[in-house]
Amino acid sequence: MCDFYTLARWSDGEMTRRRRGSANGRQVLRAFACVVLPSLRILPAERASYERLIRARVRAVERARLLVRWSETGRFLVSDGWDCIRFISIASLGDWQRYREALDKAGAWDAIDRLVLARKTTIVLQAPTVSVR
Repeated sequence: MCDFYTLARWSDGEMTRRRRGSANGRQVLRAFACVVLPSLRILPAERASYERLIRARVRAVERARLLVRWSETGRFLVSDGWDCIRFISIASLGDWQRYREALDKAGAWDAIDRLVLARKTTIVLQAPTVSVR
């Protein structure tokens, strides 16, 4: 479930609120996180290459921990033609853009694109009020 009121309050990739006495009058809230869910159809002969690429280039960018809180990669067991899904936790929509730019700079984004037949990306804002942990 998505908290639309919270989404409406995002600006410049950060969810903010006013705070009296702060230097710039706003405080960045990091309580909410986005989870990016890219589903991928990989060229059949390139599935092993995709996994090697994730291990060799993508994880290096993610390990820097500058933009990504955590990530997971999995293979679909049952799907409508999709092969892989990734779960990427980021703090903001702006961080997602910067993450993509970092992958592009590392040469990983184009390398992934060469192996992908189709991509479907969903970005979900966590709604803690309805989460069970």
